[in-house]
Amino acid sequence: LSAATARFSESGISGSAVLDISTPQYKAAEWVSDIDGLLLPVDTAQFLQRYLLATFYFALSGDKWTQCGRTDSNCVEGPWLTGSECSWFGITCDSSSSVIRIAPGPAGNGLAGQIPSEVRLLTNLALFSVASNRINGTFPDFLGSLPKLSNLNLIKNGLTGTIPADFFRRATALK
Repeated sequence: LSAATARFSESGISGSAVLDISTPQYKAAEWVSDIDGLLLPVDTAQFLQRYLLATFYFALSGDKWTQCGRTDSNCVEGPWLTGSECSWFGITCDSSSSVIRIAPGPAGNGLAGQIPSEVRLLTNLALFSVASNRINGTFPDFLGSLPKLSNLNLIKNGLTGTIPADFFRRATALK
């Protein structure tokens, strides 16, 4: 765990949040370094990708999702935090195993909380859909920095604030 928390705090990926045991970042670092059955080296791209997705999972109350949380034995597609992240419910990867799609639906799957800024590091992400859940906080402006994001669906959540004026200028791939 110490190697993971050092990597994610010192590199600016999660800052000091990864050092606080009450945060999704800490829970994700603990999972990927101590619990994850893949036992990946801390300096690999897959270790980072699994950490980013685990942070998403813990930040949005994944253990309480109505479908395909890590303990859902009825999940056909693949429960989160089990096996390859490319087989997790609502995750699609490209031929190089980079995440290109996050859509842990159906709509109303019980995602609750704030979208973590770590999602900004999934640079091949083309589709992000989390409609009709209980996602709150301010509009996740950092999604505008995803160079390949072409489809964004955040409707019917509890997001507040306005979309920044420069969001669409930065999110050039959005349709």
